[in-house]
Amino acid sequence: MSDHVISELSGGVLTLTLNRPEKKNALTRAMYQALGDAIDQSNDNPSVRCIVFQAEGEMFTAGNDLADFAAVNAGDSGANQARDGGNPLLAALGRAKTPLIAAVNGRAVGVGVTMLLHCDLVFVTDDTLLTTPFVNLALVPEAASSFTLPNRIGHVRAFAMFVLGEAVDANKAVDWGIANAVVSRDQLRARARAAAEAVASRPPAAVAITKALSEATPDRLRNIAQAMRHGLTNDEINAITAFDPWFLARIREIMDVEAEVAKSGLPVTADGLRKLKMMGFTDARLAKLTGRDEGQVRRARRNLGVNAVFKRIDTCAAEFEAQTPYMYSTYESPAMGDVECEARPSKAKKVVILGGGPNRIGQGIEFDYCCCHACYALTAAGYETIMVNCNPETVSTDYDTSDRLYFEPLTLEHVLEILRVEQENGTLHGVIVQFGGQTPLKLAQALANEGIPILGTTPDAIDLAEDRERFQQLLHKLGLKQPHNGTA
Repeated sequence: MSDHVISELSGGVLTLTLNRPEKKNALTRAMYQALGDAIDQSNDNPSVRCIVFQAEGEMFTAGNDLADFAAVNAGDSGANQARDGGNPLLAALGRAKTPLIAAVNGRAVGVGVTMLLHCDLVFVTDDTLLTTPFVNLALVPEAASSFTLPNRIGHVRAFAMFVLGEAVDANKAVDWGIANAVVSRDQLRARARAAAEAVASRPPAAVAITKALSEATPDRLRNIAQAMRHGLTNDEINAITAFDPWFLARIREIMDVEAEVAKSGLPVTADGLRKLKMMGFTDARLAKLTGRDEGQVRRARRNLGVNAVFKRIDTCAAEFEAQTPYMYSTYESPAMGDVECEARPSKAKKVVILGGGPNRIGQGIEFDYCCCHACYALTAAGYETIMVNCNPETVSTDYDTSDRLYFEPLTLEHVLEILRVEQENGTLHGVIVQFGGQTPLKLAQALANEGIPILGTTPDAIDLAEDRERFQQLLHKLGLKQPHNGTA
């Protein structure tokens, strides 16, 4: 380890203390390198379960920071990249596999603040001030154009701080998500050490999930649930994610019920099973928890008379009864008689079209186009059109594109519930799966197995085109040329 960083490994916790030289800005680059090396080495050392970084006084002060940060963010262009070759500390932080905890007393500037944004837990004192030398970003436009921050809470505001050059005190740093807690100076290192020891004492899976929780990704809700399964408390999850305790309590309720189902099995009463469905448990999830397959759970549910009902979205703001056939499913308990289903299927001959499901804006426009024109053509041919899709940013989910719209996930369970209701009246001519891409195509065979007619390309032909080995055999049989290929 370099003279610029003092390291100590104890109880699975690697403590790195910045040994700041007397001269301001001297050897800053060497400190970057030493800290980066320590982080890289910890990735390959199973005895290191957590890293604590602690700094007093000035932490990565101004001067060369501006050029160093520009070098990291400028890409292959820019003189700074050629001069410095990038910042080794920030590069190592991006590769870190070990949870990082920071304890800072004093002033963090520039790259120092950026490091804190990479950490999983940050403690600061009342005297801590976070600032940046990037006031004159015009000097390094390539840094401004490519500047991105890690996925921490408040990263948008943190970005604003960098752009504006505004100094942030300790309390504001907590509000903005750069830091997690303000503690007294004499308690700073003790709090950081205690948190690190708590992390190090966790099983490896719990440590990994803690690391995952610190990143704001689309899977964060699932990661929170997984963290609860591994024993993290609501307070611990709140400290990492800043999720409101009320929402964490609701997720905890679901996890508690999940644990009970895994322990006791599938309920044998309609009320017990309906309660699970009202909490959002799918047949597939219940099957996994109880060691059954999805079909067994579906048959058990239907035998108990537990079925989804459909409600109409109120497009009239409660002024008068909405007639728009724009529906979603739910499970409800009988109140003063039977449950109320607002689907009201018609007596017409009908065709169901499965859309493409969730897509980001700009994706799947061909799916939406095909589904819409299928509606138009079927309407002209005298059929009632029923659209099943759950993407609000599509024309296919406009209330007036199809005759009836079910705003539902494209899963076997949800589609079968829709078809069950629609078959109660009128004639279901068939289902079209080919216009929504891979999501509905995957349902083709399962729907056919349930006796649902698939219009157009048969499920077997779909599989023949998608299965590489079957398609290869077809080309051989037809004597057509193809590149040498195989399946690993």
